[in-house]
Amino acid sequence: MKKIDRRKFLKYSAYAGVGGAAFLYLPSFLLTGCGPADEPEVTPEQLNLLLGSHLDFMHPWLEDFEELHGVTPNLSEITTEDLRDRLSSAFAARSSPWDAVFTSAEVIAPMGAQGWLKDLTERVEGSHLASGDKTLVELAAKSGHYFDQVVGVPIHIGCPIMLWNKKLMEERDLDPEAPSLWHEQRNSYDTFLEYAKQMTFERNGENYYGFIDNWAGDGVLWTYRAMVQMHGGDLITEDEQPLMNSEPCIEALEKMVDMLHTHKCIDPASMTYTWVFDCAPSFLGGRRGVFITWPFLIGVAEGEDSDIQGHVGFAPNFSVDTSAHADGSEFMSIPVFAEHEETAWKWIEMVTSYEYQKKMGETTGWFPIYEEVLTEPTVAENNPAAPVVMQSYQYPANNYITENFGRWVDILVDQVHRALNQQETPRDALNEAARRIEEALG
Repeated sequence: MKKIDRRKFLKYSAYAGVGGAAFLYLPSFLLTGCGPADEPEVTPEQLNLLLGSHLDFMHPWLEDFEELHGVTPNLSEITTEDLRDRLSSAFAARSSPWDAVFTSAEVIAPMGAQGWLKDLTERVEGSHLASGDKTLVELAAKSGHYFDQVVGVPIHIGCPIMLWNKKLMEERDLDPEAPSLWHEQRNSYDTFLEYAKQMTFERNGENYYGFIDNWAGDGVLWTYRAMVQMHGGDLITEDEQPLMNSEPCIEALEKMVDMLHTHKCIDPASMTYTWVFDCAPSFLGGRRGVFITWPFLIGVAEGEDSDIQGHVGFAPNFSVDTSAHADGSEFMSIPVFAEHEETAWKWIEMVTSYEYQKKMGETTGWFPIYEEVLTEPTVAENNPAAPVVMQSYQYPANNYITENFGRWVDILVDQVHRALNQQETPRDALNEAARRIEEALG
C-alpha cells in the first residue's frame, strides 16, 4: 500500500470532516426513527482566557473587551515553561477550560499534529489579518502554521538581533557604524570575524572578547539555526527528514568551532551561559564587542548602570549568503474543545487589530505583527529596535520547530556540543545527529 504523506492526510481529513458535518445535518428522523430533535441548548457568551504570565500588558485590554462585547473575560495565567504540560493534560482528556490560549511554536507543532487546535485558516483569510490594509510579518506568522493550517495567530513577533559596543570598536580603531550595514553585505561574516579578533585582547589583567553568546544547553541553537540559514541551508524538513549533515549546516558549525578554538575571539564562558542575563554583565561592562541577543537588552544597555550607555549599536545579523535569524514569536490559538469559539475569535480580532498592535508598540517593549506598525514614528520612538526587527524579517527566520521537536532537539544539541568541545569534527557530529534522529523518529 502506498504511504500517504502528512499533507495528503490533512487534506483527506478535511474532506472527512465535511462529510461528518453533512451527516450531522441529516433529518433527525433518518438518524433515530423518532420525531424532530430537541432544540440545542444555548450557552451564554463567555470568554475563558489562558495568557502567558509575561503578557501582563494585555490586562487592561480585558476591560476594553468587556466594554466592546459585553463579556467579562475570565483570566488564567501560565509560565511559558509550564504551558505545554498544562495544555496537554487538559486536551488529552478531550476538554479545555479555556476558549483562547497563549501558544508558542514549541506548542503549536505537536498540538497541531494531535488535532487539538482549531484550524483558523478561513477566519484569518476573511479578516483584517489577511485582507486588511496592513501587512502581516509573514515569516513570523508562518510559525503559527501546522503544514497549511493556521492554528496560531501571532500576537507579537521577535527574534534575536545583533548588538555591538561602539565604544570598544572606536578604541580598537574599528568603524563603529559599519556593522549597521553588514546584513546587506554578502560574506560580511568575514568582516565581523576580523572585528571580533581585533576586539579580543587583555588589558590590566582583564580579558576582552569580540563576541559573546549563550551556547550552553539548547541556547546554542538560536545562533546555529541562524547560521545554517545564512549559508542557504535547512536543518530539517517540515515532515522531519533531517538535513543537518548537509554542507551548509556543516559549514555553519565549522564557523562556530573556529570562533571558539582557532580564532579564540568568543568569550569561552559562552559555553556555560544558558541565557541572555548570563552574558549581560560583561557586555554591559564594556568588555565584549558583539552580542546576538533579544532586542530588549538595548534598553538595559542604555540604562544608567551600563558602561556602554550611548554607545550601543543594533542591526539585523551579519551575512554569509544572506543574513538570517530564528523566529521567537508568540500566538493565540483556539482549542478544538473550546466552548465559546466565536467569543475567542473576537478576542483574537481585537488584540491583532491595528489599534491594539499600535498601542502595544507605543507603550511596551513588545513588537507588533504588522510591517507598517513597526515603522510608525511613535512606535520607533518608544522602541528604537522596532524597524530593525522588521528588517530582520526580510531575511530567512525559520525556527525549525516541528511536530517532534522535543524528541530530536536534544540529539542535535548534544552533537553540536560534541563538535564545539572538539570531541568530534563538525561533519562527524552532524552525520551522527542525522543518524540518531532518523532512528529516533523512525
